[in-house]
Amino acid sequence: MPQKIQQYQLGFPVDMEEESHCIAVNIIRSVVHNCTDCQTSQGLVPNSGAAFAWERAIDLHTYYRLQFTIFPKEMRYPDKKPDTLFTEGNSDFAACALTIAQNLDIAKLQHAPLVLLSCSYRTETYPLAQGLRNIKLDKVTNHIKASAQQSLLNKWQAACTANALALVLYETDASLLHEKLQEKDIQHEPILPLNQNTFAKLSQQPRNTPAIVSCQDKDLPLLAKALGISPALFVAPKIRSFKSALVWSLTILVLLLASLSLLWQTLPSIKAIIWPPLLQVECSFYAFHKQQDQTQKQDQILLRSLLEPEAWTLVRETTIKEIQVSPGDIAHAQFKTNTDAYLYVFQIDDVEQKLYKLIPKTGDKQIQANSTWEPIPSPKKGWEFEEKPKVDVFIFYLSELPDPTIEQKLHSIVQEAKQTTADWPQIWERIEAGLQLLHAQEKPLKKGKFTYEDPRLQNPQIPSHTYQAGEQKTILFYTKIKHEDKQ
Repeated sequence: MPQKIQQYQLGFPVDMEEESHCIAVNIIRSVVHNCTDCQTSQGLVPNSGAAFAWERAIDLHTYYRLQFTIFPKEMRYPDKKPDTLFTEGNSDFAACALTIAQNLDIAKLQHAPLVLLSCSYRTETYPLAQGLRNIKLDKVTNHIKASAQQSLLNKWQAACTANALALVLYETDASLLHEKLQEKDIQHEPILPLNQNTFAKLSQQPRNTPAIVSCQDKDLPLLAKALGISPALFVAPKIRSFKSALVWSLTILVLLLASLSLLWQTLPSIKAIIWPPLLQVECSFYAFHKQQDQTQKQDQILLRSLLEPEAWTLVRETTIKEIQVSPGDIAHAQFKTNTDAYLYVFQIDDVEQKLYKLIPKTGDKQIQANSTWEPIPSPKKGWEFEEKPKVDVFIFYLSELPDPTIEQKLHSIVQEAKQTTADWPQIWERIEAGLQLLHAQEKPLKKGKFTYEDPRLQNPQIPSHTYQAGEQKTILFYTKIKHEDKQ
């Protein structure tokens, strides 16, 4: 049987003199960074090691964020946030970079040995496209020896309090700490130079104090290996010669084309097997405004998709992004899907702040493939806007299978958003984040795709917009309607 790889909880010490402490770092599925038992924030400490490392972890940005846990618990002040963990410095770089590469569920690290790292990165120009490859480690202390040694001693004592397995320092910082401990006659073991088996050996031995492990500027990949983490994120890929790569590429391409040609001839239905129909929806949502002469003027809006919140944009700049309505105006919608699908429509406003189910009233409403369907057949009838609300939000959810749980999931998102505030802008911000997280958790996307089509629905003045969701079997989107103030 293959030997089980030891996992380690990673973190970094913070020097705050008598209040020095340690912070463990993890990756969690969320839309905001957070501190355990404290606050959340969209950003991280400016110019910190965490900010530098996270900026280069682009693949994680859609569904993941960093979580920080402060030790001891007494230091978890309620106002602590990921962007105010400390005032300055980037000694948290090594711990955060290695945590990003580790990317393990917190539950798997619950009883893992704690390894603290206090290493900065060498001040050089690192292009963002380089990611975390070939980043050099550096010391975290200044040039004043006395203050540098005191700072390192504070961190070592915090590591002792946290019962850490080891404290990893840049080689010059390790020497300064060793000298300070000897000066104060504090018992400790000699400095251990980093190698691939350092932490495995340490975890097998009983310890009273953290081991001091020394590393050098090019040791980030070696640190990863020693901690049971793949070093691929920190090293540049090996590049074969152009001629060799070209020969291999052409050979593989010829074999692939030959195989596909043979399969295509022997299996006529191969296309349907490889490219099954994807769930698509064409939706036009618009408002009819009552004029003084009782005629109606029409505004149309393109609905926004949550599948790839950062990448998906409105197709046309001229499209109205938010409809302005007045009491008595009518909302209307048309839907068309390429496969049979189930439609659920919900509404919430800024006054009652409750989730209402508009469609279906009972059971499940199925839309037939390739046929235009309107919730209310007459364009002059629809959902009428009332006088009190200032904002109405319509949430649309389509699924290839019935989903009787979607109402309860959306209701939970609304209730959680209202628990700590009565301010509508803050409530809506949390509801919006909850919608994004709900869709990410249920159907993670490998790759999203956005297409625009204009086959025209029944009314030639209303363009239709198609959302194609890769391997997605559900589609979630919404539109926000603002009410005009009375003159």
